[in-house]
Amino acid sequence: MGVQRTAEHFRLRDGKIEAITLIFDATRWHPIMAAAPVRLPGSAEITS
Repeated sequence: MGVQRTAEHFRLRDGKIEAITLIFDATRWHPIMAAAPVRLPGSAEITS
């Protein structure tokens, strides 16, 4: 796949990191996910 693009957002409180959010750009994964069978939660059935 090459380079996977991400962005990080840091939330500060009292000058310290309180939370980190990682934002994942899944654009390059869309064709792969569209071709993969979907397994529904709580179901053994696989659909597409």
